Amino acid sequence: MSNNLEYALKKLRTAAQRLKESTAKAVDELDRDGVIKRFEFTFKLPGDLVETISNKEIIGLLMDKALGRLEYYQSRCNEFKEKYRIDFISFKKKVEKAKEESFTEWDDLMVWEGYELGYQEWKKKYEELKGCME
Repeated sequence: MSNNLEYALKKLRTAAQRLKESTAKAVDELDRDGVIKRFEFTFKLPGDLVETISNKEIIGLLMDKALGRLEYYQSRCNEFKEKYRIDFISFKKKVEKAKEESFTEWDDLMVWEGYELGYQEWKKKYEELKGCME
């Protein structure tokens, strides 16, 4: 049964990636909406799973995955907050306005910014999935 679920989730990930790539190529909002509408798909589970797992359970699994990623990026951001005793925006301003350039701080800024972006992305995905549960 778990092999069937893994296969179904692999297909879902592939479809989601293709949708993401297609919407990124949209020239405007109308084009993007058209791509999404055209790309609508049905997620089919193997027969033996249909009776044992609900849509909410699938969304719950995806939420757990998104929450795990969100928490990972948040913990990495917190490491920098503790190291510099300042939030990201304040740190960025401090580094950019410094009279003397610190390569260590610039390196940390780039890494921290990546973690901040990862956190925001996974937070958004988590919230979108949470909206599907309502």
